[in-house]
Amino acid sequence: MQNSEPFDAASFATAYGSAATAAKLRKTVYHAACEIIRAPTEETWAFLKSHLQPLDVVWADALPTRMLLAAYGDDLGFDEVIAARAAAPRRDLAGVFGEAQAAALAAADRAGSPRSRMRRKMSFGGSPKRSGRVAVDPARLAARHDWTPWEGFRLAALWAMRETKAEMGRRCAAFLALEPYGSRLRSERDVRASVEQPLLRLKEVAAVTDLVAPEGAARLDFLADVDRLCFPELLKALSTAAFDELEAHFRELLPGIRTFVHGGGADDRETPPPPPRDRPEFSPREDNAKRASFWANWRGAPPAADDAELLESGGVALAETKRGDDDAVVDPEACPVAADGVVVDVDSWPTRCLLKCAPAVSIKRTTRMAAKVDEYEREKGPGRYPYAAFIGDSLRASVVCDDAEAFWKAYEALRGDPDDAKQRFKVLRLKNKLGGGQEPFDYHLNCSFQPSTFKAPIQVEVQIWAASIMDLNDVSHWQYEVARAENVTDF
Repeated sequence: MQNSEPFDAASFATAYGSAATAAKLRKTVYHAACEIIRAPTEETWAFLKSHLQPLDVVWADALPTRMLLAAYGDDLGFDEVIAARAAAPRRDLAGVFGEAQAAALAAADRAGSPRSRMRRKMSFGGSPKRSGRVAVDPARLAARHDWTPWEGFRLAALWAMRETKAEMGRRCAAFLALEPYGSRLRSERDVRASVEQPLLRLKEVAAVTDLVAPEGAARLDFLADVDRLCFPELLKALSTAAFDELEAHFRELLPGIRTFVHGGGADDRETPPPPPRDRPEFSPREDNAKRASFWANWRGAPPAADDAELLESGGVALAETKRGDDDAVVDPEACPVAADGVVVDVDSWPTRCLLKCAPAVSIKRTTRMAAKVDEYEREKGPGRYPYAAFIGDSLRASVVCDDAEAFWKAYEALRGDPDDAKQRFKVLRLKNKLGGGQEPFDYHLNCSFQPSTFKAPIQVEVQIWAASIMDLNDVSHWQYEVARAENVTDF
């Protein structure tokens, strides 16, 4: 466990049967989890999820206070860490422990002695002017609380997440200090617009829904089920159908962009990106078996033997991707000059970008879309059916940029000419979280993309990141997953 190496669950259960060994294993599990969450990697996060999380017997056990205090490093004890955090600008309990844990601590303190209840009343319910506002001592409350291992682990995740986000903020400031592009990135104003899926607002979709819906009392329940279950599947199918064409379009707009490799591998700085594949044209009378076989083999797998002729005739020629050439001759008159007087190759900036776009991460899961439908129904109120139409991120991509120049020019390339009605890709909404120094420190775009075979465009979410900040985004998200979970089951 200390080395984040796999172990046998049955052997663990056997060893945990001994009281002495159980105490040692409980301590090891807790400390290993806290150590991982402070600086998680893909490997250690996977180990945490696959090996430490399932140990219900540990997370449901009691946690001695001395074990909690010892889990926060050799330099400071837990009480000293609490005192230091309580001295920060935000001194309330939630500022130290988070909302959920602060509520638990306050509830435990209310159940304490009459003196502690009076102190609680003066601190939270009394008038500061009349009572002098006796401050709550977070370290005292923490020492009095009966902690569970999950609460201690969640607190470690919360504090680590705050440190990670503070570092992201520092990196954001350093990124924006690179001029002249830093000023442009800061000054770009938000673009506000209502984003809906045009395809789900087509009259044909409404007509089909009305046609199959039952009459009477069951109608509303049926329509709600269609919204939560059917339309997310439809959006997933549309996103899958549009994916390859969207990826190819990104590479046209950003010629030479490298590919972000998922799963912890290195990016393709030295290797050309995988070329998009052209889709064969199927006539209405085309053999359905061939059509189905083609789609089954569309991403990555070799084509079926009986489809070889079809694919060859349909045109699967590899599209060459334009890349920066280190040996290219640069015309000084046509190129900008950097601050140090060095001529900059105008075509080199896309090679300092990565495209994060793969079906496994770019196409939103239907379970998440169904949850968003419920949220939109509560948020938008009655009369806006179908609420799945408000899902603007069923298809997603990210552009990760090495420097401020590449970031700004990538944004300009994606934005294009807003007045050009013929543009297939259009930016509808922008949230400038980078220039505003707000989490998650990126450009958040909601866009529309018109696939060649679609009657209406599909909505796409694009995030543009600084590479130095993106490096910490997964870390922050993993820490947040723990910090927000009420218990290990929720996690």
